[in-house]
Amino acid sequence: MTEPSPQTGRQTASDTVCPVIDSHCHVHDESIPGGADGAVELARAAGVAAMVTVGCDRATTLAAIAVAERHDDVFATVGLHPHDAVKGTDTVADLVTDAEGEIPDTVVAVGEAGLDYYYDHSPRDVQRRVFAEGLGNKPRQVDRPQKARPIGRQRLLPTRVRGRNRLAIGEV
Repeated sequence: MTEPSPQTGRQTASDTVCPVIDSHCHVHDESIPGGADGAVELARAAGVAAMVTVGCDRATTLAAIAVAERHDDVFATVGLHPHDAVKGTDTVADLVTDAEGEIPDTVVAVGEAGLDYYYDHSPRDVQRRVFAEGLGNKPRQVDRPQKARPIGRQRLLPTRVRGRNRLAIGEV
């Protein structure tokens, strides 16, 4: 076992038996000091073995994919945050697959997606429709349970709404 981190006095992830994977980060954000590549290097230095950088709209999804393409230990999601639901899933849908219609190895999930009724930046009915579409549903009435059409990737569902409303949209 190595010495604890001089900055925190705690053991780093590399000191442990189980590797640390950051399953929800935004290392693609160029406003981070050192930029995206600097953020990845800092995470590695702290012992993070792999990262999933989460797209929230078209621009951040493209940035997430670009970082994932540059780093073998970084993966991306294609997402539309509930705050931006009014933009519609068509703004990101083409990013789920590449020009050949294949899902890129760097894209590991669909999300950020979900429902955020705390801030209501997008109307709730729009959030429900966009959430259902993001699950692969073609909703006629999102108040009834529907099965999600598999896309070959996981769904990333950080949501402030739990239980009945989310489950009524689709079985995840």
